[in-house]
Amino acid sequence: MSLEFNPSKGLYLPEDKKYRKDKPLSINEVEQIFASESKMIKPETVEQYIEKPLVEAVRRLVFKNIPTITSSANKEGKEANLAISYGRLSNPNQHIANDLIKKGVATIVKNYRGSSTDILDITMDAESDGLPYNKIEQHYIAIADRFFAQKPAPEELKINEIEEYLAKMLGFNTVEEMRSKKSPEDIEEYVDEIKGRFDWTENPLVGKRK
Repeated sequence: MSLEFNPSKGLYLPEDKKYRKDKPLSINEVEQIFASESKMIKPETVEQYIEKPLVEAVRRLVFKNIPTITSSANKEGKEANLAISYGRLSNPNQHIANDLIKKGVATIVKNYRGSSTDILDITMDAESDGLPYNKIEQHYIAIADRFFAQKPAPEELKINEIEEYLAKMLGFNTVEEMRSKKSPEDIEEYVDEIKGRFDWTENPLVGKRK
């Protein structure tokens, strides 16, 4: 199913030219969410970390193991934004990313924040009265739906295993229970500490002391 792109409307399905009116919220009414990097996000916890207009798109990307880096759609900014790690996309998904770039929907940012990571930056500029909730939501859902599901990157598998190890070390039954009791900042600090104590080339739940 092909998509159309209109600068004033974003990417949309041709047969659905009218945006739903059940969520009339503007970006000017969306509160900012302060959260750590999206590597901590699971499909069931997206709403805790992602601002409302981007929740469904990010949920679909997480289900497909598409590595998101940052996102923003709140009243503090003048745009809606979603960034994806370009280098960690599968070859078919990089072709999709390149097509989005050709259409003017996205751009590549080299060496994001001084790192070796290149990101696919997908930005919508706000209008004088802000961006309507539905316009943001449909734009990013349409983009998310273009990508294929892919296998998690090795580092993502390690993070998942480290979190499992950390939850057990802290006395929690599950990672979800740990996330409900510990802040994302605390978890990230613990993860960094554990990374420094073990050689994670082997099973992190066994681990080899350095």
